[in-house]
Amino acid sequence: SPSFSQTSVEYSQRIVTASGGMTYTIDVITADLDKGVRALTIAANEQNCTSDCPASPLVDFVQRLGGIAGINGTYFCPPDQLHCAGQRNSFVSFLFNSLSGTFLNEEKRTLQAAGGLFVFRPGSITFFLNPANFAPDKRITGAIASWPIIIAGGKNVLDPNLIDEHQRMTPGTRGALGNKGNTLYLISARNATIPDLARILQAMELENGINIDGEGSSALYYRGTYKVGPGRPVPNAVILAP
Repeated sequence: SPSFSQTSVEYSQRIVTASGGMTYTIDVITADLDKGVRALTIAANEQNCTSDCPASPLVDFVQRLGGIAGINGTYFCPPDQLHCAGQRNSFVSFLFNSLSGTFLNEEKRTLQAAGGLFVFRPGSITFFLNPANFAPDKRITGAIASWPIIIAGGKNVLDPNLIDEHQRMTPGTRGALGNKGNTLYLISARNATIPDLARILQAMELENGINIDGEGSSALYYRGTYKVGPGRPVPNAVILAP
């Protein structure tokens, strides 16, 4: 695999002009996997967990993996929401815990709400529209599925009927993972709805993109500093490491 270069991971804050002329402020970390950076996925739990699950601040995950940067991961049931009683910090997305070498929620890959799946290997990024098409293989550095898919093959494929009114209409801090070739984008968009997020990724000319958790869980960390958040502790994350 290529040797690590300090310039392989970069942070910027940008103004993106989307279709229709709306402008959005985004914080974005890019990781060039061709330059030796590893994209890792990590969870606080080593086995499937459905109630009273562990969660950590993003910085803890970064430090445990000797990382440089990271972003919060998938939707989960936070302890501050009433409907999550008994399911605290649990999540249902398919994810590879690269720290323990275990696949979590493998049985959930076939569900309609499984979303899209990014699989990371040294030097490469693969995107699956259907997570069930990934044959679990541990020679990877990370795998994370999240919902909904917002960009595929460079096109905005978000189905507004699949998301709830709050996601569709209420602006907030929204998170996304995207790629352009073997460059990974960790994105936090301010004052955006999920349809806005899809327009932002399309304006950035990304090839594929999935929505991840945002709002109170939003966290983006780069070389010792939170650029967004930290927000509440999270059960899983995407980490960039040498």
